Amino acid sequence: MFNKAMALTLGIGIVVFVLIGFFLGFDSSFPLLLDTFSHNSGYLLLAVACQFLSLTTVWLRWHYIVSQSKTKLKMKDTLLITLVGGAVNNLTPSARMGGEAVKMFLLNQKAKVRTGLSASTIITEKLFDGIVFSVLAVITIIFAAQFLPPWVLLSVLFAFSFAVGMIILSFQIAYNKRTGEKIVKGVIRRFGWLINKYRPLPIIRKHALESLEIFNHKTKRILTAKRIWFYGLSFSTLSWVFDILRGFFIFKALGLDVSLPVIALVLILAMLVGSLPLLPGGLGSMESVMIIIYTSSGISLAAAGMQTLIDRTLSFWLVTGIGLMAAYLTGIDINKVKKNE
Repeated sequence: MFNKAMALTLGIGIVVFVLIGFFLGFDSSFPLLLDTFSHNSGYLLLAVACQFLSLTTVWLRWHYIVSQSKTKLKMKDTLLITLVGGAVNNLTPSARMGGEAVKMFLLNQKAKVRTGLSASTIITEKLFDGIVFSVLAVITIIFAAQFLPPWVLLSVLFAFSFAVGMIILSFQIAYNKRTGEKIVKGVIRRFGWLINKYRPLPIIRKHALESLEIFNHKTKRILTAKRIWFYGLSFSTLSWVFDILRGFFIFKALGLDVSLPVIALVLILAMLVGSLPLLPGGLGSMESVMIIIYTSSGISLAAAGMQTLIDRTLSFWLVTGIGLMAAYLTGIDINKVKKNE
């Protein structure tokens, strides 16, 4: 199950952590931070708890959407698939969409459903997350305008625009069949030469359009249920709340009080950078952005670096490790899954 891409991710992660510690001068500031940390270790346990609660809300959100699509799947299976998807997102430079493709594939295999149905659950989940992200971005933009540099605010505005664009596109594909058909035909027209090497284009085109028909029907049906909007938006909001609280409690463990809007701002920008298909899980780039924004808000360089390392250990390495364990427990070979995406 462990391949070159995973080894590269591990290597990059170790290098990033070492470089951050070296350039931030942890040789002089680390002992002081460690002493403070030892007296506030209870806050670290709260941060760990928040990370697990965040994972739980993400799982429950998708499980509820899957159940509303009339797909019969045990909670244990949706949990394991969610964890595997999170690990793949971290291990592949795929704009954080590699894990979604794996989730669709595994749902197809476990529940014996068509791609159109599994895709409807993923798009619906992304829709709810995008709405909450947009609202959170507006709040942080208003707050951050008071003290952050213009380039940071422009980055947040870009993140906000991207999220809104994805929401509009999701609604367009879900409710306008012609939009989906244009996208499918455009992809086939652009990459047909490559697709044809693996499967005949007529078969792919027929399968894609049939899946789109199922996708449109199922997505409309899911989104017409009022309860799914309540639960979807509630779980998405809770996921962000727990992520923000995780960062807050890490700072408390370091003996610092940092406002929740600042932490929310950092998470928004880090998420945007992490979605760029450059490095697995945004390794290196996300850490840099987090440290820059924290120091711009008046936090010392050493404290910002220490918080970033701990936060990424919980949000990246812990999630990746649990996801790989889930893949092992279910007998899933991620390498084979990726070949069949």
